[in-house]
Amino acid sequence: MVSDPGIVSADPMKALLSVNWLASCGGLFRTDRVSTDYFDGTTLYFEWTLLAFRLVASMKMAFVGSPTFRVYDTSGSRSKSPGYRWAEVDVLKEVARLDLPEEIRRGVMRKLGKAYHNLSDHCRQSGEAASAWRFHVASLFYPGGASYLGYTRRLLAPRWGPHA
Repeated sequence: MVSDPGIVSADPMKALLSVNWLASCGGLFRTDRVSTDYFDGTTLYFEWTLLAFRLVASMKMAFVGSPTFRVYDTSGSRSKSPGYRWAEVDVLKEVARLDLPEEIRRGVMRKLGKAYHNLSDHCRQSGEAASAWRFHVASLFYPGGASYLGYTRRLLAPRWGPHA
């Protein structure tokens, strides 16, 4: 699951910006350190990403790079469901509310902009023009948002015909 465990060991919080190193089958906690307060019981998607950010923002973490479990990717997994795509924005907003160093907060905000961009593209491909525009405009106001300006032509293209 984690191609470079050294990066996670060196800076677990920064590593979360590129890979969720806390898998549901890979968490090992001491109950005297990790209370039930960390688990909200309501987050259905990205719950382990949110948990990882909560933990690393509030305590020192150690990452064990030795394989201790096996992940089987299936077509029916929750991460492939429609709800998963829509949940990323809400989870990243929750992560952004945590007490994070500025560099990490900026990385989370960049990911949030990308999540809005991805939603826009999904809506565009699904023929949901109003939602595509709404999410596209939202993506522009996050770090890195200027990189999505060229995408605007894809939203305008249907008005000019299929070859625009």
